[in-house]
Amino acid sequence: MMNRKKQNKCNMYNNDKESTKMAWNYRVLKKTLDEGEVYEIHEVYYKGNAIHMWSEDPISPYGESLEELKKDLQYQLEALELPILEVRANEEGKLQLFEVTKSS
Repeated sequence: MMNRKKQNKCNMYNNDKESTKMAWNYRVLKKTLDEGEVYEIHEVYYKGNAIHMWSEDPISPYGESLEELKKDLQYQLEALELPILEVRANEEGKLQLFEVTKSS
């Protein structure tokens, strides 16, 4: 996949020092704001099978050609098929992503 021209700020909550290979994908994040709930697509980064960090701001489709833009949109559409992640504070008050269950 192409490199993004802008640098994305990330929220990180897993501070382990392991040298595990990093991977990422697009995911739908649910946020609760004063106005109500919103859903956005973000980049989520993993170390091993654990979420390591995520982009602070939602991601816009991007491509240096129409074909790259189309592929990026396809990746974002795939995020709609994965479980939704909700941004909430954990017991220590740090923001963390939690998988939304049917009862949430």
